[in-house]
Amino acid sequence: ELRTRLLYEKGCLQRVGGYCRLAAMMCEFGRGGEKDVTRARELYEQACTLGNSNGCEAAGKLHYDEGLKALRAKEYGRAQSHLDQACLIGYASSCIMLGRMYSKGRGVDKDEGRARALFEDACEHGSANGCELAGNNAQALKLYEQECENGDAKSCLKAANWYKKGEKVQRDESRASSFELQAVAFLEQACKEKDGASCLIAATKYRNGDVVSPDKEYVWKLVRQGCKYESYTCWSLGINYYEDRPKISILVKLIAFSVAYVQDRSFARALFKNGCEYGSSYVCVRSGSYLLRSGKDGAIDDELTRELLAQACDGENAEGCGLLGYMYWAGKG
Repeated sequence: ELRTRLLYEKGCLQRVGGYCRLAAMMCEFGRGGEKDVTRARELYEQACTLGNSNGCEAAGKLHYDEGLKALRAKEYGRAQSHLDQACLIGYASSCIMLGRMYSKGRGVDKDEGRARALFEDACEHGSANGCELAGNNAQALKLYEQECENGDAKSCLKAANWYKKGEKVQRDESRASSFELQAVAFLEQACKEKDGASCLIAATKYRNGDVVSPDKEYVWKLVRQGCKYESYTCWSLGINYYEDRPKISILVKLIAFSVAYVQDRSFARALFKNGCEYGSSYVCVRSGSYLLRSGKDGAIDDELTRELLAQACDGENAEGCGLLGYMYWAGKG
């Protein structure tokens, strides 16, 4: 592999973009030598300069990832530099992130004009979200529909939501229903490939009545599969259904998929139970401690809380044992 890496770099020196990209991949993933992300980024950029579109995408992604890391660390200058470079390469997500920095004045002087220009750049690079943020709803919808046809469930549901609400485009229930059905079909396929979030989001679309369910047992099958593959998301979704109002911090995936909020504590309890059954003792104790803190349905919640904490304790989770002991001490045993 070392020889292969050296030969690819030699090919890159001969200005063959494909070899630059292959050498970059070996550097990025530590094949044929030490992992070197900085060198990988340089080689991807060379590939991009030589007209290799995959090189451009990869270079943009590495700059974007570095920009996000810097942003989380509040190193705004470094974040701006990486995001700006990625945007110039044509990586739309970076244009959007940088635009939001300017829109909110996060680490830079607030500048709505600069933010809009960056959103327009993202739109030109083919981002439906960028077009939406730039106010170009016609192009945004066109791109959402194209991405839906290519199998992106989020884009299908976005288009469906727009046609259903009739705020940004003319209301059309028939088209909304068509896009909803496409989305659920894609989600169900992803569920078969063991993507837990897709199972759960498909279940919520049926549960909320957005799409007619084949039968109730099928919905529960999706729930069980989702909780088995992704028990933490199952717990998060349970909190969403339990609350009087949704908690935005745990709704990121649901918002991305345009899933409406519908309170249903019975469904929430089933999610907690399934998440605990198929997940780790950590999920059991998180669900149990949530209900112990926030439970609103008295004896019904107390019974499930005991069950969840007992399962956590059986899984040698000390917090679960302690909270279960507290319940007995407080007369809830």
